[in-house]
Amino acid sequence: MYYFFIPYENLSMSEEFELYARNQFGKQLAALRKEVGITQEELAGRTGVDPTYISAIERGTRAPGFNMVTKLVKGLKIGHVDLYTSIANWETYSKNHKK
Repeated sequence: MYYFFIPYENLSMSEEFELYARNQFGKQLAALRKEVGITQEELAGRTGVDPTYISAIERGTRAPGFNMVTKLVKGLKIGHVDLYTSIANWETYSKNHKK
């Protein structure tokens, strides 16, 4: 498994927040998937994508579009809001991560 590290000091605030949001979304997806009790392969089968794509989303290296998020929530049998609960809003994020 490979992880990409991008130093935050080289990013604009919007790029930094995008990276942060992708990572938080991926962590939430992984936690919910495990809570439901299925593997990445099973979720991939339910959503019609390759397991490596699920893995990339969970690692924060890919950002799914709305249609993919809809497939993910249907595959997990949860609501959209459940996936987004861990992503802080911009104001909260910027207060806690000032440069």
